[in-house]
Amino acid sequence: MVKLNRIHEIDKTLGRKVSDQALELFSIRINSAVQSIPDIQVLEPNEHFYCATLSSRTHGFVIQNGDAESIQHELTQLYKDLNQGINLGSMEIDPCIKVAYVLTPTPNQELHILLRHARVALDKVCESNIPIMAYSPEIDAYSERRLRLMSDLKYAIKEHHLQLYYQPLVQASTGKIIGAEALLRWPHDEYGIVMPDEFIEMAEQTDIIHALSLWVIRTGLKQLPIWQEQQLSLIHISEPTRLLSIS
Repeated sequence: MVKLNRIHEIDKTLGRKVSDQALELFSIRINSAVQSIPDIQVLEPNEHFYCATLSSRTHGFVIQNGDAESIQHELTQLYKDLNQGINLGSMEIDPCIKVAYVLTPTPNQELHILLRHARVALDKVCESNIPIMAYSPEIDAYSERRLRLMSDLKYAIKEHHLQLYYQPLVQASTGKIIGAEALLRWPHDEYGIVMPDEFIEMAEQTDIIHALSLWVIRTGLKQLPIWQEQQLSLIHISEPTRLLSIS
């Protein structure tokens, strides 16, 4: 999918007639430009249309074959070709386009799923500073896995289903353990070990991050008396050091 980001700005500044003209010129440009992509599929043979208009400022097209690297290369070139100024009389307008795509592992992938994934990637790339983005489950705030994890995380904190692993910090000059890094892990019943880079981001988007932070701190502090009984002291009065680093 390719999105013409500035069309609303053109509409509000120069009027609907000018924005419609910009859309028409851009539609002609993209339909011509995509034809140079290997294995591009014609969507309407009688009219030689290679792009579908999905909304007032979004176009879509289909590439039949190609791996991730080759498609990324082709779309990078397409971005350069399309992101040229649009001449509207005496004025040249920067289109400010964004490109998003989804790779399907099987030709039998349902079309509505592909379209949904492509739209998710398009929303994400429009929020970013990069021009092109591929869909992945990690960016999909609406994926079934993400929704399930967000629902389960609160319960996992309450029932202490999370785990902390402690990685020692060793002073190189003496070989002495001077601290510990707390590594947070979530053994999920369905998804196995869920890493913090996935669920912490979700927690930060809600109030769950506060409960999660408290759980980590309290669990880490409970470990200190155990280490002290083992005559392993991580507290140094004369030389303050990091006690716990959470990741």
